Amino acid sequence: MIFLSNAVIPRLQGDDYQACYFWIKACEMFHSHTKVTKIAFEYDEIKSFDDVVSFYDPPIKDSNGDLIHADYYQLKFHATQSGAFTWENLMNPAFINAKSFSFLQKLRNGQQQAIAQGYNDRFYIVSPWVIDPSDTLSKIVSNNSGELRMDKLFDGSGDRSEMGKVRVGWCSHLGLKSADELKEVLQPLRIISNYKNIEELLKDLNRELSYAQLKPIENGSLINPYINLIQNLLKYGRKEFTKNELLQICKEENLWIGCSKKIESNKVIGIRSFYRWAENMENETESMLCLLKYFDGRYIKADVNWNKDIVPEIERYLTSEICSGEKIDIHLDAHSSIAFVVGYCLDPKSGVDVAPVQRNNKREVWRPDKTKTIRDYPDWESEIIVQDNNATDMAVAIGIRHNIVEEVEAYLITAGLSVNEIFSYYLNTGAGAAAIIDGTHAYLLADRIVSLLSKQMSMKKKGRLHVFVAAPNAFCFFLGQLSHVLGQTTFYEYDFENGKTGSYSPAVSLPLTKK
Repeated sequence: MIFLSNAVIPRLQGDDYQACYFWIKACEMFHSHTKVTKIAFEYDEIKSFDDVVSFYDPPIKDSNGDLIHADYYQLKFHATQSGAFTWENLMNPAFINAKSFSFLQKLRNGQQQAIAQGYNDRFYIVSPWVIDPSDTLSKIVSNNSGELRMDKLFDGSGDRSEMGKVRVGWCSHLGLKSADELKEVLQPLRIISNYKNIEELLKDLNRELSYAQLKPIENGSLINPYINLIQNLLKYGRKEFTKNELLQICKEENLWIGCSKKIESNKVIGIRSFYRWAENMENETESMLCLLKYFDGRYIKADVNWNKDIVPEIERYLTSEICSGEKIDIHLDAHSSIAFVVGYCLDPKSGVDVAPVQRNNKREVWRPDKTKTIRDYPDWESEIIVQDNNATDMAVAIGIRHNIVEEVEAYLITAGLSVNEIFSYYLNTGAGAAAIIDGTHAYLLADRIVSLLSKQMSMKKKGRLHVFVAAPNAFCFFLGQLSHVLGQTTFYEYDFENGKTGSYSPAVSLPLTKK
C-alpha cells in the first residue's frame, strides 16, 4: 500500500480545489441568460492569474458601472488557517509560494498585459485564509465584492499615517511615482478571503451541476469525475471551452442529464445588495440593479439614506425594466428591506405578473397559485404584548425563521421607542428555514397577516406601525406588495452580525413620497 507524504496531500487538495472552482464557473455558461462565452483552465495568456478565467460577451458591469471583459482567478488553497492576508504579505513572494515576484507585482504585470490588449479585466485572489482583523488591510477590503476601498486608502492623510504607510510601501515596492499610478494598479483587484473549504465547495458544485443539467456527484463517492476530467483534458492541451464544446465533452463522458427543470419566464431581472451568493447574477438575469455601492457588507454607509438614495434608484430601475402585462421573475439577493420595497412598488394593481426567485438549496420561482387558500397550509399563531397604553405607535414581530419577539422587545427598550402593543406572529407548525412550503404559502401568509394587522390598526386608530421580520425575501416581497393598506409603516433591518447598532436598525419608511 502506498501512502502519500504530508507535503503532497495539500498540493493535491489545492489541485482539486482549483478544479472544483473551474466547474462552478463553467456551469455559469449553462444559465439561460449567461454572458459567459468561454471558460479557461490553467490559461497562460496572463501569467499568475491563470487558474480559472471567465470571458464575457457582451461585457458585464462591475459594482462601479465599469465594463468587464474577463475575470481572472488565482486560487490559493491552504490546508489550515495558519496564515492571513496582511498589506505587507501582498509584497512578500513567499506568501503566494513564489520565489521572485510578489502578489502585487504579479497584479501589476497582469493589468498591464490586459491594458495592452485593450481589455478591462478583474483579477481575483481566492483563498480560505482570512484577512488579519488587526491589520490595516482589513479596513480597506470591501465586503461587497472584495474590491479595495479607494476612499479609505487614499483618504488625504500624510505619509506617516496608517493609510499613508500602506500607500508609500506599495508604491515603493512597485516602483510607482504617484498615488494615481497606484490607484490604477489596484482598481481591478478583488480579494475573496475566508472562502469556502473543500466540503462547502463540493456542495456548491453539486448545486450548480444540477442547475446546469449535469450529473451531480454522488454523496460519499471517493471519485469526482469532474476533477479527473478537467485534469485529463489539460494533459491533452485542452484549456479553453465554449458552452457547446464543454457540453459535447460532458455528453461523451455520460455526465449530461439534460432533463432538469429550469426556471421558465418571459423575463428575468434581479436586484443585488449582497455580493456573496450573488456573484453570478449578471449571468442569471437579463438585466440587474447592483446596489453594492450603498453598503459596507450588510451595513448601509453612514452618508446613505434608505428613502432618499436607495428607494428612488429601485423605483427608476423597475420603471425602466418592467411594462404592464409582462411576466417577470425577479432575483432578490438583497436586504429584506429591499425585497419589501420592490414588492411595494409592484403591488397587484401594477398589472405585472411578477414573482420572486427564492434561493434555498436550489433556485425556485415562487409564483403563487391564487386559487388556493390558507386552509391548505400552516397558518399563523399570534399573541399581543401590551407595552405602553399612552403610546400611539404599534409594532409587529413576524418570526418565520425563528421567534423574534424577545429581540424586538429588547430593541425597543434600547432604542427608546415606545409602542402601545407588540403583535407577535409565528407559524403554528414551528419556526425554521423551511417553514414556508412554497410561493403560494408565502403569498397567503403575507395576505393573511396584512388582513389581521389592518384590522388591528383600524380598531385602535393608532400611529405608525414598526415592522420586524425574520423571513425569506420572497415573503418580504409579498408583504410589501400587500402593505399599502397599513398606512404609516417603518420596516427594520436585522443586524446579523449583531455588532454596530444592536439587533435592528430602521430602514424604509412608508408611504413613499409621490412623484
